[in-house]
This record gives sequence, structure tokens and C-alpha cells, in this order.
Amino acid sequence: MLSAAKRVVRARPAWVVAGALVLAGGASGAAVWSSSGIPDSNGVIHGCYARSDGDVRVIDASSQHCKSGETALDWNQKGQQGPVGPAGPAGAKGSTGATGATGPAGPAGATGPAGSAGPAGPAGATGATGAAGATGPTGPAGPAGPAGPSDAFIAKGGDTQLTPTRQPVVSLTNLPAGSYVIMASLWGSNYEADYARFYCDVVSPGALTQTISDLPPVHADNETGTAGMALNSADTVASSSAPFSVSFQCATLVGGSVVVRQARLIAIKVGSLTTQ
Repeated sequence: MLSAAKRVVRARPAWVVAGALVLAGGASGAAVWSSSGIPDSNGVIHGCYARSDGDVRVIDASSQHCKSGETALDWNQKGQQGPVGPAGPAGAKGSTGATGATGPAGPAGATGPAGSAGPAGPAGATGATGAAGATGPTGPAGPAGPAGPSDAFIAKGGDTQLTPTRQPVVSLTNLPAGSYVIMASLWGSNYEADYARFYCDVVSPGALTQTISDLPPVHADNETGTAGMALNSADTVASSSAPFSVSFQCATLVGGSVVVRQARLIAIKVGSLTTQ
């Protein structure tokens, strides 16, 4: 009978062995389970399996140990947790509870930002034209305004070799109609050893102003001759109701080789002319 029991223990898994031990303990007495350490505080049952004959015994692991030739076996007193069962049907809805007391008022919230300006409204209708007011009295005459600006015209001439025939050395053309003060000037140079004389005329409408200049002879300075020089200038006035031209014309009178330089002619337009 024992041999058959041993064969059964060897052939079944640990949970079958545990059941057989429980039954055996119940039949033989409570010696296997009397220890307070079986199962231990974690619900684990400790046992020893004899490899020679397949006997299994339960021990209190806190004070007992498997012998030589035995293999330690452990298993839980509780079985493994089964799968979660399906959810049960919903229970009936309970009755509505009583309304709770009103809570205290919360603090005032912060002021929100100002909203954007709304669109402009439509323009109102144009009002009726009022009656014309009475004409006011004539005001006093205002003071005379300042005189307007004058116009000036300037021309410059280059070097000109004079001859006995009168020729323009500087000119102003297409002067606007009006009254003018005219000023002309130039320098004459004599490159000859003899005394020389030349003349110049301001030629303008209704005026011919002639000036005569005497030129001393050339002066010797080592081997370089320094020309004798003289200034010739003239002032006059002219008026015309139409555009006109004015020129400064010169010619030789006596002697050497005369060259005029730095010729300048100026015409200033004025509002009126008074000759005294």
C-alpha cells in the first residue's frame, strides 16, 4: 500500500501532493500541522522531498530544515487568484439627496480690460445754408509794400589786341526793356618802348560815353620788359522800351602795341532814373 502511495506522489504535481498531505494529516493526526509556523506568516507551506523513496514531509522552516538527501519544496496555502469575473448589473438609482446649504460668496474678480472702440457712426445730414450776411465797410488802405528786387547783368571779356579801328571787347545782349545803370572797366597794357594812348566807349541806346587812357612806355627790368599799364572805366545810364544790347568798345589813338585785359561790363536794372 505504501509503494502505491509513493508512486502517486512522484507522479502528481505539487498542488496534488499538498492535497494528499492534508488528507494524510487528517487521517494520522495533527502532528504535521500542529506547528505555529505551518504555514508561515506569508501563507507559505515548507516541505522536504526524499529523493531516495519519494517521501514528503512538512516542516516549520523557522526551526526545521531538510535533511541530506531531501529537496526543499514550498507552496502556498491559498490557491492562485482566479480571473476577474464579469461586472454585475447596475443597481437601481437611489433617491436624490437633500440640497446642501449655500456656500459663502467668493471674492470679487479683477476688472477685465477695456473693450475696443466701436465703429464711427454715419455722418449726419448737411444743414440748410444760412442767409448771407451784410457787406462790411471798406477797410483803410494798407501801407506801401517794399521796392521789388533789382536785376543785375554781368559780362567778362578776355585779352584783346587793339587796333585803330574801334571794336567790342565785352558785351551784354538781350537785356530786358527798362532803365539801367551801366558800369564798364578794363586794364590796358603797353608793350612798346613808345608812349601809347587808347580810348573806350560804352555803346548803348541813346548813349555813347567815351573815356581816354594814356599808357606809359614799357619799363626795362634787367632783360625782361614790364609793360606800362592804365585803368580805363566808364559809367553811364540807358533806357529802352524794348530789349537791347550794350557793349564796351576800344581802339588805339597813338603809339605802341596795346592789349586790354580783365574787361568787365555790368548793367543794373532800376525802377527809375534821375539825372542831376
